[in-house]
Amino acid sequence: MFKIILSAIVGLLGIGIMVFVHEGGHYLAARAFGIVVEVFSFGMGPKVWALKRKDTEFRISLLPFGGYCRMRGSDDLTRALEAKQKRFEHAEEGSLFSVAPWRRLLTYLAGPFANIVFAIIMYTMFSMIGYQALSDPPKIVVASDYPALFSISDDATQVPSAAAGLKSGDIVQSYDGIQIEDFQQLMEHLKTSDGSSAGFSVLRDGERLDYTVTPTKREDGTYWFGISAFIEPVVGSVETDSPESLAGLLPGDTIIAIGGTPVTNKLDLADYLRTTGTDTVALTVVRGNETMVITFLPGLNDGGTSTFNFALHSDIKTVEGMSFSTGFIHSVGQACRLVGNTFASIWAVIAGDEDIRSSFTGPWRASMLIGNITTQGFAESPKAGVRAMLYLLGVVSISLAVANLLPIPALDGGLIMMSVIEILIGRQVSPKAYLILQFIGMGCVLLILGFMTFSDMRFFWLNR
Repeated sequence: MFKIILSAIVGLLGIGIMVFVHEGGHYLAARAFGIVVEVFSFGMGPKVWALKRKDTEFRISLLPFGGYCRMRGSDDLTRALEAKQKRFEHAEEGSLFSVAPWRRLLTYLAGPFANIVFAIIMYTMFSMIGYQALSDPPKIVVASDYPALFSISDDATQVPSAAAGLKSGDIVQSYDGIQIEDFQQLMEHLKTSDGSSAGFSVLRDGERLDYTVTPTKREDGTYWFGISAFIEPVVGSVETDSPESLAGLLPGDTIIAIGGTPVTNKLDLADYLRTTGTDTVALTVVRGNETMVITFLPGLNDGGTSTFNFALHSDIKTVEGMSFSTGFIHSVGQACRLVGNTFASIWAVIAGDEDIRSSFTGPWRASMLIGNITTQGFAESPKAGVRAMLYLLGVVSISLAVANLLPIPALDGGLIMMSVIEILIGRQVSPKAYLILQFIGMGCVLLILGFMTFSDMRFFWLNR
């Protein structure tokens, strides 16, 4: 229970920091464009402490989750509505409605912009920290040997790696002339493929062979080579009190068969588990000079299907952090890609191509994910915890920026759109229209939050 509470607090604080950064962007822009910020609060709810500086009251509020920035203009709106004015007449100096539309537009845009800048800073710091990473030998499996796992046909010619002549067990020496040290390095190169044919030099039975592989294009625009890692079936760790642990499985055991079926690599285990259902599993393992059979009932994952509670061994390598300049350039690109991917995901949901429940999470589930990943990182090591925290803060910051840019009244995107309309027509939107749009926007926001909260509760209670 303590771990759950800690994760929730860490997650909510993370989201709160991003909201505070967002409001900070609005505050700085408002000050720059002559708009008075009446209240700038860290946190929500009742005021705990306040300090007045010129026209702004800086507050610390009771709930340290987020913040808000209240700009001058509410009295102008009230007076205009009471007088049934067609436009905001006699607006106070420093009011939101007393400045040119382009100034309001940039003030509204400053919140999302601050989140994107903050994400770039987080990603830059993230990229500069060295870390420990998995390092598996560059030994490969071709997907055609496991058609069910990769959801493909039995026709090997449809798999690029198999069609080119590569075989499971090949050790990749180089990719397009680049020396390959481990499988993770190979995958980084494959991810950046533009669809061009690539040269593979592999070691097979002591002989060096050369092949040319032309990847196929997927629906998402990426390219597929039909290659997976050949992970030797040596147990690296076993979860405490798991069925496997209680049955006697130990780190260092080499699995040679499962249910009487020979095992050569990790995918043999996954393929067997796919068909066994929830039946008892019998692992034949070699421990030292002894061969033994370990029998246990596998556990179930969140989807109710069988799963193993042990991991196979992988080597670890130390990856040095990037320099500031390299990390900054890399982070700008990463932030831009994430912004584009987030907008694409939203459009896919609107178009009906994706389920909103599988594409997005609500605030409660998001806070738990942030808290869980961050606390798990710190449990591993302080450096891993800091890296996890920086990365997640960047992701949340980008998500908040994109969400606020949606053209919904009451959100920054809707207010930006209203300012653009005012610039185009050369006059302000009437106070009555402004109020109606704000009410519509608040209704939309509440509906979205309500749906996402319901989706979160459904996930927590029903696990689906």
